[in-house]
Amino acid sequence: MAFDAAYANVRDNHYKQAIMQFKQFLIDYPAGEYSDNAQFWLGSVYKVSKDIPVAKSSFKAVTANYPKSEKASVALFKLANIYMDENNKSEAKRLYKQLTKQYSGSTSAQMEQKKLREMDL
Repeated sequence: MAFDAAYANVRDNHYKQAIMQFKQFLIDYPAGEYSDNAQFWLGSVYKVSKDIPVAKSSFKAVTANYPKSEKASVALFKLANIYMDENNKSEAKRLYKQLTKQYSGSTSAQMEQKKLREMDL
């Protein structure tokens, strides 16, 4: 399966290949069963590759296009963390609060609570 091949490249640290494969996967299967995962992993690979603007765009696409996906809360959390890394605390805080409101029962929301407490210190 195309998704598995792309993900194998992530595991093997072949990021350029993974990016090409995930992009092609999203072209071939824009509403496929694993499209949310492909978009999420695309964002993750871009982040690891230090292409932060594209990573942010990819994580935003997960939350916008697949809001009911398990990956949506994690993408929102990762996006908020990127803003924290950029020292944009107001945007990070806004996203952490959105995470709590929108995905209150998720593991990411629980992790977000810890981040918010750390920000208030």
